[in-house]
Amino acid sequence: MAEIIHEGQVYAIHDTINSIEPRFPMVSENQEGSKWYGEDREAMQASRMCYNKHKIFRAHTHILRPRLNNYTQECFIIHKGVIKLDIYSQDKELLANIVAREGDIVILYRGYHAVEVLEDDSIFYEIKNGPFTTVDEDKTYL
Repeated sequence: MAEIIHEGQVYAIHDTINSIEPRFPMVSENQEGSKWYGEDREAMQASRMCYNKHKIFRAHTHILRPRLNNYTQECFIIHKGVIKLDIYSQDKELLANIVAREGDIVILYRGYHAVEVLEDDSIFYEIKNGPFTTVDEDKTYL
């Protein structure tokens, strides 16, 4: 896992489903758990959950409460192919280039970003908090 940090804030996280970290072993020999990305205060919450058969999460709903989102956060999950993401600070400084491949996840919390598809027939998901209006109302370009 790689975190892109600038001035004490996480701008992006890049991880792969194939990674094995000492603080989060893959499911084997009853070693289970959830790995949460980012901080609790972020508008987008993401976790990688690895559990064995018969794990149950009790039926539930989340309590409706006001949440303030001042900016859009995004998550890319690469199903097939390769994409490149350029991560920039709020001040338009290039912080990192991430090449994401099949099985990777990239979580963007803040700043600017550019996306380039590097391989034909690439398939990836983009997930972000809404509501989304129009491009003119939602985006500003570098």
